[in-house]
Amino acid sequence: MYADGTNGANLYDISKNRIIRKFHFPVPWCMAVRPKHGVLAIAGDAWSAKMFDISTGELLKEILPGKKYDNSPIHPFDLMQFSANGAALLLGKKVVRMHMYESYTWKKRIDIGIQRKQVTCATFDVTGKFVITGGDDRFVRIFDVFTGKEVFAFESHDAPVTCCAISPNGRVLTTGSKDTTVALWDFSKIVKSATKPMSNSQAAERLELWWRLLGEKDASKAWRAIGNLVSSKDASVDFLKGKLIPIPIIKEVTLSNLIDDLSSDEFERRRVAFDRLTHYGRMALPFLEKELKKPKSLEASIRLKKLINYLTDYSPEVLRSLRGVETLEYIANDSSQALLRRLSKGAPGAWITEAAIAASKRLKSRE
Repeated sequence: MYADGTNGANLYDISKNRIIRKFHFPVPWCMAVRPKHGVLAIAGDAWSAKMFDISTGELLKEILPGKKYDNSPIHPFDLMQFSANGAALLLGKKVVRMHMYESYTWKKRIDIGIQRKQVTCATFDVTGKFVITGGDDRFVRIFDVFTGKEVFAFESHDAPVTCCAISPNGRVLTTGSKDTTVALWDFSKIVKSATKPMSNSQAAERLELWWRLLGEKDASKAWRAIGNLVSSKDASVDFLKGKLIPIPIIKEVTLSNLIDDLSSDEFERRRVAFDRLTHYGRMALPFLEKELKKPKSLEASIRLKKLINYLTDYSPEVLRSLRGVETLEYIANDSSQALLRRLSKGAPGAWITEAAIAASKRLKSRE
């Protein structure tokens, strides 16, 4: 993948020495690929960020810079990175501030900090819980993504910081500077006391509320709920054990029966079938699309279309499951990892199964 500087980005096949696909975007400044999801994000002179499906070139979403802050002019995005889990996209404006968007809904989760000097580089740490920036003021600054606030800062070089990167295991931060030096920092020590867990007694009465908020279309509300659950750690994991349940492996005949139940005259059977098919996620899509070609009735066709839209546009139930798994990955203690392993043994192709497998692999790679 490379940008040609005038007309967008090109997907290049090195083995065949040819361009496979073009993504049109006037004068791109930065781009990022969402891990494991085949999404390309580009930002630049178009004064927006655009998300493309890498396999088809289709435009999925456009994010505009938004309102002014502190009476400063609106600037295009010029810093961009996906978190390691692919759930968040960091968009930065070097002279204003950074924003974090959710890649399920492409809605903003939170604003990250107000910059004192121009930011020249930014990156997530491997856990996705911190954003690290370098700037013209020679400082490295670390922000908590759940609050958007700066939690640590230190002067790192004798000239502006130009680049920063985190090691795959998350323990070492590397920074480079115009003073021609590269420095290595013990990042694990820097962030060790950056967040304080909430007591179990404080969390107990709010867990149900936070769980409901995980299904919100409003990404900022859901993000605050995730932050609270992560802060509550042990109490949250114990609570989520009763909410996040592995999807049982299902036979094709059972899927067919559930699809038939969508045409039932009984409301309760239709509701149960809809809910169960929703949890099976993408695994159910081929069967639903096949049935839609020859629906049993007009009402059945309407319900099938509604369910297909649910599965391709993230229903509240699916959002709750995905954000719940994301929460467990952020907590990353023995109990949360055990629950992730249990969830990963569910039906292949189900939303929660695939998310748990990916989260477990990422946590394993950091050991």
